Amino acid sequence: MSALARGEHRAREDQDVPTAALIGATGAGKSSTGNSLFGCRGAAPAFAVEIGTMASVTTETNVLMRPWRGGACAEMVRIVDSPGLGDSEGRDAEHIAGLADALKGQVKYVHAFLIVFNSQEPRLNSSLKEMLKIFRDMFGDGFLRHVVIVFTRWEYDKRSRRKREKRGITCSQQAEMMNAELRRVLGHNSDCPCVFFDNSLNECTDEELDDLYDDEAQTMVREFENEMQKVFTFMQSVKPFLCKDVKAAMTEKEKLKHKVLQLIELVNEEALGREIISAEQGVLHSGWIRWRRRWVYGVLRRQTLRLFVDEKSSELTGPKEVDLTACVCSIGSEWERLRRFPSFTLYRPVNLQGTARSYFCHVFQVETEQERQKWVLLMQEA
Repeated sequence: MSALARGEHRAREDQDVPTAALIGATGAGKSSTGNSLFGCRGAAPAFAVEIGTMASVTTETNVLMRPWRGGACAEMVRIVDSPGLGDSEGRDAEHIAGLADALKGQVKYVHAFLIVFNSQEPRLNSSLKEMLKIFRDMFGDGFLRHVVIVFTRWEYDKRSRRKREKRGITCSQQAEMMNAELRRVLGHNSDCPCVFFDNSLNECTDEELDDLYDDEAQTMVREFENEMQKVFTFMQSVKPFLCKDVKAAMTEKEKLKHKVLQLIELVNEEALGREIISAEQGVLHSGWIRWRRRWVYGVLRRQTLRLFVDEKSSELTGPKEVDLTACVCSIGSEWERLRRFPSFTLYRPVNLQGTARSYFCHVFQVETEQERQKWVLLMQEA
């Protein structure tokens, strides 16, 4: 056999190794799921797991190949464990780039993308929605045909089943709800298969399971093995997804910063350059804005907007200091056509008893459209 033929044979053999990539939010149970697929028990799991914390334990993409469920004669499988998005230290961009590099350079192909959710918090929050859009942009629409949804912390004992039944929570209901949300967010038109794991079973010895669950233990273990077998069967049934075209995707905040940098070409480069440098010192932007028919000097910092009498004064005026926590900033206002200058609106949530209104808004005006774009973009960043 020639060297070329041997190389092609090796490539075909490599793609026969079932490969799963674990992706999801921090604390969803990705590493625990990887350990379950490998059958790792005891003090030396394949992937590090820390109990009782939402901090990111996995800080870089790890790729391991071991026998399925730890069996001596079992088929080899490869697991890619990635850091979670919504990272506790704000390292999403770094983690996404690391995952893209690992998939392109080291992994090269994936049979199943296991999107891991905590079943006790099953709804898609904003960070999970952004995560899924990022992975759609990174992998392309083709990756959706290789997605398996994994619900973790799904306990199999009778007491937990009864609690779920009282709340109307079933496997089919969870699968239907999550697939509907995924279709809405990602825009595809097909359902992804779902599996339900209780990874705590993998962390116990047989004796510990018997002590905890008595005669339920064997039934629970069989259900756990059946759910994991669904993943293995799925990996064997699909052609590998080739990762050669995977690219790192920007988070929404990075896109926003990119737009701000593009504005350098539209406005005074030197002035905006100073503003971006000053942002590192805590000031994102400053300038004259119109509030309630008078001009005030606004200084935008992280989480706060302060209004002064003029650019040299220390005397606050108007609403003085606005807390930007959970605020939303948008271009224009309800009275845009009646206003002489371009305007933008800052919506601030409030909790007012006895009224249906759940927000308070400040409307500001600036002299030019370019200045309005800067304020809105940087206000969103703050």
